[in-house]
Amino acid sequence: MPYTNAQKKQHIREIQTYLYAISLFDSRIPQVIPDGIYGNETATAVRAFQREYGLRDTGNVDSATWNK
Repeated sequence: MPYTNAQKKQHIREIQTYLYAISLFDSRIPQVIPDGIYGNETATAVRAFQREYGLRDTGNVDSATWNK
């Protein structure tokens, strides 16, 4: 079964929701409003998360980033 656009959008929204929650307790992570679109704001928040938590700074959510 192919990965649908709706599934992709839901996964992006889930990532954004986690980043938003983390940003409430860690001011080093920029707040991102969950909208299901992986734009510049989301990539910036992911890069900040990766830097602050000792991961490779790519802006992409790989398995190491997801698991952290």
